[in-house]
Amino acid sequence: MSDKAIFLDRDNTLIEDPGYINNPDQVKLLPKATEAIIQLRKMGYKIVVISNQSGVARGILTEEVLAEIHQKMLDLLQSENGYVDRIYYCPYHPDGVIEKYRKESDMRKPGAGMLFLAEKEMDVDLANSWMVGDSYRDVAAGKKAGCKTILINSPRHPAKRQKGDPEPDKIAVNVKEAANIIKMCDQHAAKSVETESTETSQAKPDDDQSDKDSIKHLRTFHRPAVKQAALSEEIPKEDEVSKNEPTHPKTASNGKIEMLLQDIVNKLNRIDRSEMFEESSLWNVTAVAIQILAFACLLISIWFLIDQTRNFESVLTSIGYAVALQMIVISICIVKRHK
Repeated sequence: MSDKAIFLDRDNTLIEDPGYINNPDQVKLLPKATEAIIQLRKMGYKIVVISNQSGVARGILTEEVLAEIHQKMLDLLQSENGYVDRIYYCPYHPDGVIEKYRKESDMRKPGAGMLFLAEKEMDVDLANSWMVGDSYRDVAAGKKAGCKTILINSPRHPAKRQKGDPEPDKIAVNVKEAANIIKMCDQHAAKSVETESTETSQAKPDDDQSDKDSIKHLRTFHRPAVKQAALSEEIPKEDEVSKNEPTHPKTASNGKIEMLLQDIVNKLNRIDRSEMFEESSLWNVTAVAIQILAFACLLISIWFLIDQTRNFESVLTSIGYAVALQMIVISICIVKRHK
């Protein structure tokens, strides 16, 4: 039985892209990249990096330097228990200045040659695999290979779409959200299979569609066998947030409280989605916990207003706690901003 895989673009998907990287010291992992790889491996996927590297054809770097860059990326990932099964890259470009690499190749995305090569060499089931990258070239390559696709459309590096570019199956702000999307899709598929009375099988193409001359010069990198102990860390489940709409008391005080609650909800809704996946800190966790307590105190005060057995002093006390907690959150935000 063939394995399923996640094909990941390299630049602006796993590592920062300052332009053409030509030095290992320039390699910096993006936030949550390692966590995403660990999560995907636990889900049973092989991790394969698929990258266009026309800098070789343009004379910006050599394949030897590129090997050092890839090794630096692997070392950074492995230091955090993140492992990659293989790296494929295409050094060719039709406008290259190095004659050896001056050519068009199906290996170069949006061509799907590298994915078909992985299918052959790694026994990958492309129909059950995903292609994840930050450009529509990645989406096109994945579609041609028969993979499901996710476009990483970061607010900092928005993807540029041209006429004729295919529509991705899903869109994420970064690779961590992409991993969460894949996880949800797998869970949904598993539930669907349980309810189906019959199972369908998908055929895998037998012919290798890649150009043999291109394959000859394509380089791959292998990692040591993954230790199971390194994959035993549990990925925390995402919190599920529920919103309860309060009733509307016929008092002026409750009207003000309702306005304050709505203001808090509006502020939370304006938070950029990408911030949900940035590095967490003690400041963030503390502020969120206190904000939840403040919100709870406001809900309690509304309940006290409705309950005729409660006196107005109880309402004021609850509101006082909410205001005090909110001031603490504001203070934490101010301190954090000036750190």
